[in-house]
Amino acid sequence: MELKDSSENVGRVGHETIGAEYLRSMGFSESVCRLVGSHVAAKRFLTAIDKSYYDSLSSASKKSLEFQGGPFEGEELDAFLRDPLRDQMVAMRRWDDAAKVEGIIDETPRAETYLGMIQRHLERSED
Repeated sequence: MELKDSSENVGRVGHETIGAEYLRSMGFSESVCRLVGSHVAAKRFLTAIDKSYYDSLSSASKKSLEFQGGPFEGEELDAFLRDPLRDQMVAMRRWDDAAKVEGIIDETPRAETYLGMIQRHLERSED
């Protein structure tokens, strides 16, 4: 289900789970799938601990945050803090945020640039 207000696309509900499950079905390692699946959790974490991060979000991202459960609190926050992949999850989220720049597609390597890396990862994941 795609959510929209009168002027902005605020994302696809569950997109992080869809991405993680797709990669899992393709044979990617559990850590890679968890990192992709943590996309929303990392945003919820960062907005819970850093008001300036929340302030930096677009209005669409703030709106989607509402649908995603808002900033972490209580046990959700504690669980994220204890997660051994926490730092990598936060780094992935920050990379994602940094890629939301008008025209960046022209400067971004295409997927085939990473084909060798992907193949090596999938070969290791089969072991």
